[in-house]
Amino acid sequence: MGRWTALVTWGVVVVAAFALGPPQRPDTGDLVRDLLTGNFAPYPPWLVAHFQWMGLWPALVGLALRGDWRARFPAWPFVLASFFLGCFALLPWFVLRPQAPRTPPPAAGWLARWELPLVFGIMGLGWGVWAAATGSVGDWVTAAGTDGFTWAMTWDFAAFWVLSVAECRRRSPQWAWSLVPLVGFAGVLAVEARRGQVR
Repeated sequence: MGRWTALVTWGVVVVAAFALGPPQRPDTGDLVRDLLTGNFAPYPPWLVAHFQWMGLWPALVGLALRGDWRARFPAWPFVLASFFLGCFALLPWFVLRPQAPRTPPPAAGWLARWELPLVFGIMGLGWGVWAAATGSVGDWVTAAGTDGFTWAMTWDFAAFWVLSVAECRRRSPQWAWSLVPLVGFAGVLAVEARRGQVR
C-alpha cells in the first residue's frame, strides 16, 4: 500500500468509525470479554464471526509483512498493536515506512511456511460458514447501526480489506483473489509462500 493511499484510508476510517457512528453500548467491556472468552450465546453469530475475523486480519497482514519485520523501520510493533487497535494502529506504518520494494525480502523459518496463511484462511472461512448456518445477517446489520463498537469494527474490517488488496496488487500476480475478503488474501499468501519454497 502506498503512502497516500494509506493516509487517505486511515483518515477515512478514523473519521467514519469515531465521528459518524452511533454511541457505544454501556456494556462494551462485557461484550469484548465474552467474545474473547468464548461466551458467544448472547450475541448474534455474525457479530461473533466478525470479531474473530478481526483477530485473523492482523495475523495475515503480519505474515504478508514478515520480510519487513527486521527492516530499519520494522513493521512488527505496528502489527502487534493492530491485534488490539486494528488498522487504526497499523496504517500509520504504511504512511511512515520508506519506499518498499515490489518484491518483499525473503523470510525464513516457520513464518515462511505456506501452511500458516492457509490455516488462518480456513479458520476465517469456518467462522463465516458457521455464522451463515446459525445466524441472520440482519442481526449484525442492526448491531452495526446501533452500537459504536460494532460500527468501528466494520470500518476496521473495510480498512484491512483495502490494505490486503493494495499489498497483493503490488506484490503478487494473483492479487485478484484478494478481492475475496480475508479468505482470498490468505490464499494469495499461501500460494506465494509455497512458490518461494519450491524455487
